[in-house]
Amino acid sequence: MRRFLLTMAGLFLGWAAFAQMMPDSTVQVVAYWQVGDKYSYQVEQSTSRIEGNDTTVVEKSAEILTFEVLEATDSTYRVLVSYDDFQHSDYARLRAHDALEKAFGKTNLQFITDSFGTYQRMILPESFQEEGEAALEEYAREMCKERGLGEDAMETVKTIARGLISPEAYSKAAEAEITPLLAFHGTRLDLKREYESSIQQPTLIGEGTIPMTLRFWVDENYTDSTSVVIRTYQEAEKGALAPFIANMLGQMAQNVTSEDVSEGINYISQADMTMEDFQVLEVHLDTGWPLFYSFNREVVTRLGDQEQRQVVLKRVTMMD
Repeated sequence: MRRFLLTMAGLFLGWAAFAQMMPDSTVQVVAYWQVGDKYSYQVEQSTSRIEGNDTTVVEKSAEILTFEVLEATDSTYRVLVSYDDFQHSDYARLRAHDALEKAFGKTNLQFITDSFGTYQRMILPESFQEEGEAALEEYAREMCKERGLGEDAMETVKTIARGLISPEAYSKAAEAEITPLLAFHGTRLDLKREYESSIQQPTLIGEGTIPMTLRFWVDENYTDSTSVVIRTYQEAEKGALAPFIANMLGQMAQNVTSEDVSEGINYISQADMTMEDFQVLEVHLDTGWPLFYSFNREVVTRLGDQEQRQVVLKRVTMMD
């Protein structure tokens, strides 16, 4: 249970434009989209656990993400987001996904940006809440069946899942998928400067944010007249991560009575945890759409003489 909670925590911590090279050694990313623009991306993600010299791949997943511009005005763009061809190394997760899709239907969301392509808000279907509640029963049944869990575990699984597919959590998850690809729209960056700031990182579950230090810069070695490459590094403020994760998991399981869950949350609250994120974003200059995005997160948990590293790798690549 402890490893399960640590894996969940690492996953739930919260991941067209026209980029123009300017004559004053800056690059500006500004939306210049057309209605009907449609681009698909291959999304691949893996989570690994490292203990001593042992590395275990906990899970791997892949799917296709598609953006289509539906509407363009003087001040906003409205973009359709669709997901397809979901694959997962964990058969239970794959079956659960199929159960949700059967109850929910295929997920198509929309989001709004300003005229620069800066993300503004997500638009969820009006029937989302009702459909989500209806899907819970089938999701919990499939998870318990594939995990070999008894009927007594149904309510626990449903309680945790309810937090994952609530409108708020689903919107946050979609935003985490989309916003890194549009992070610098509306921004002019100096090619010679490294930027640094303090930010509050939202999570996918629960309330509150994690204080982090953010640094980003244009990689001149890979930036030319074809594309701009922007690198980002951020790290959680020392001492802030463990109590926040323990509280977040406590919110998810507040109606769950389980000694294993309580023990896992207590373990996390006493541990020393650090988190570092490394990101690379490449944007095509002529079309303005992202060409490539990579995300590498490392969460280290230490308690006494025990140390565990969890590594999340994600790649988003434009398809031909």
